[in-house]
Amino acid sequence: MSELETAQQSEEALLEPRRIQRLSPQVSDKIAAGEVVERPAAVLKELVENAIDAGASKIVVEVEQGGKKYIRVTDNGSGMNPEDVALAFERHATSKVASIEDLVSLRTLGFRGEALSSIAAVSYLEMTTRRQKDEEGLHITLAGGRETDRRATSAAHGTTVVVKDLFFNTPARLKFMKSAAAEAAYITDLMTKLALSHPELSIQFVLDKRLVFKTPGDDKVFSAAYATLERALSRSLFEFSFENELVRVSGWASKIDYTRGNRNYQMTFVNGRYVKSRMTLDAIQYAYQGLLPGGRFPAVLLYLKIQPDGCDVNIHPQKTEIKFEREDAIRNFISVELKRALERMQQVPVRSFTTKPVWESKPQAPEIAAELEERPKSPIEMPYKGINIGEVDQKQVGTGPSQTAPNQTETHPAIHSRETAPAYSDHTTRSSVEESGSVESTETMKPSTEPPTKPTIASPYKGPAKAPSKAPMNFDTTLLENLVIPETRFAGLEEVARPSQTAPTETLYDGARYVGQIFKSFLMYEKENHLLLIDQHAAHEKILYARMKRDHERREIVRQLLVEPILIECDKATALLLSDRSETLEQIGFSLEPFGETDFILREVPMLFDVPGTKRFFDQLKDKESVHELQTAAQKPIEDRLMSMACKAAVKANDALTPFEAAQLIKELRTLDSPYTCPHGRPLVVRMERHELEKKFLRT
Repeated sequence: MSELETAQQSEEALLEPRRIQRLSPQVSDKIAAGEVVERPAAVLKELVENAIDAGASKIVVEVEQGGKKYIRVTDNGSGMNPEDVALAFERHATSKVASIEDLVSLRTLGFRGEALSSIAAVSYLEMTTRRQKDEEGLHITLAGGRETDRRATSAAHGTTVVVKDLFFNTPARLKFMKSAAAEAAYITDLMTKLALSHPELSIQFVLDKRLVFKTPGDDKVFSAAYATLERALSRSLFEFSFENELVRVSGWASKIDYTRGNRNYQMTFVNGRYVKSRMTLDAIQYAYQGLLPGGRFPAVLLYLKIQPDGCDVNIHPQKTEIKFEREDAIRNFISVELKRALERMQQVPVRSFTTKPVWESKPQAPEIAAELEERPKSPIEMPYKGINIGEVDQKQVGTGPSQTAPNQTETHPAIHSRETAPAYSDHTTRSSVEESGSVESTETMKPSTEPPTKPTIASPYKGPAKAPSKAPMNFDTTLLENLVIPETRFAGLEEVARPSQTAPTETLYDGARYVGQIFKSFLMYEKENHLLLIDQHAAHEKILYARMKRDHERREIVRQLLVEPILIECDKATALLLSDRSETLEQIGFSLEPFGETDFILREVPMLFDVPGTKRFFDQLKDKESVHELQTAAQKPIEDRLMSMACKAAVKANDALTPFEAAQLIKELRTLDSPYTCPHGRPLVVRMERHELEKKFLRT
């Protein structure tokens, strides 16, 4: 037979469909190992979780060469029955699940019975185990899944598993493994998460014969975080806890002095298991919204206790992903309560002449009962009582001597418009007020018919007013400053808890004495042994943004009719998605009509959307997997527009302010939930210690 005929027969054999056959145990075990044993870190995860399920209180992990050559896990758990040891290395053999009902009420980390068989199939594995009641233990050795040795041995109670030469019999998998240093980094990250998930356990991690960390096992999250994470974070953490009928939430979160360029330190643990959850990341992002600059992320260790039948962990081979039965309700509860906890942490940056800026927070204010009366809705209408913003006793405090003022005869708005700002007659000019550092009584301040000579804190924004439900489209952004701020009501959010409207019991501004304005941009206040510097633009911007957002949330949705409708061109998958979400889009404020087989015509959009923003929103729509993500995507352009409007309307740098205006600015700041950062997350007030000034004059 010629070579050509042989080649033709071989080709025909390849083209002929193969018969179905049962795979050998060796092949099926290696396939299963490929799903479970992705890398050395996956091996370590399974072994440590087995130790935890065995009731261990101390676990020692030793790794060499990134886990490729050597992994050893030793625990002081319950040990194994000698008769069960061989069975433990068979597929789907486990002591943790007996019936299908057990899958919906799991209380252990492992449950599939695949880990040991998969690990043994691609390595040399040794196990030594002894129960406390047994006189001797059992030692077993396997190579590529086959038992090679079994004997009785003396051993401490518990279990030790040693894995050597991982993937020795699967060269293709071994070829694509990363370097030992890269694999060691994966393992270190995993061990950190395992230690944080169970602070009640003492976990010792040794890498290449060097101790990386050892947790004390005192059941304190802070102790585990201090042992495993960087020291700078441990100095910035504060504790929180809250619960409702669905979930019990606790953990530690970083103050706004500590930020990172990624979300690596945002970790979620559900019933003692580290999981990846987009839901909790969204909740954290909402809680810190407006407190951190763009591109910076906090550290949050989030612990959830939930009934096992309220979540599903059996959706991923590595069991690192989870689904919640009532995801939206849990997300809303976490985000709102965590935001309240942050608002109680009155955080202000401390500036130093000699060191990098650091942040401090005042002691956490006590819990405020829900039945306390709400904060005044219109602090703008409160009468002005002087420059001192602490306990006001009718004494006007300025840079000069204290003076007693008679009762006010009229109510001054906290922030008045430029058009109606009172001018001063010859009896009391603005310059005399600024030079004396105090404000005389209203009886000596007579309005003049001349226009004011200096700008005041003002805003073209007049608050909510009636507006037509439809209006012709006009995207001139200069006209937006007087538009009604519509409310976007989202479906499915009836269970959202509203942020607290109760003012904190105290703020940093309480009792501070106004000193003056510097560079026509910053307000100076003295309090105890430190100096407060306030960015007047950022402070006014925050006040206006909070007011606009409040009005936006109170009003019904207002739409604008497009003069020229927008054509939304879609592929078949996106068209199905838009059709499925048309009701949600309608509730947000978009009027969408089918136009052909896969395209749509957009005729109305929410008032604060412009044409480019609308097109970007629909371009990104296909990436939104849930209704919540869709609603969040719709809110982002609105919040950006509100921030832009507040920024344009706020008092600017180089605008001179009188002491009266400065005091009213601070008075409104005190009514906000978060009066220390601007809407973009930058600080609006910094603190400078007295001893820093004394050091400059060599007085210390």
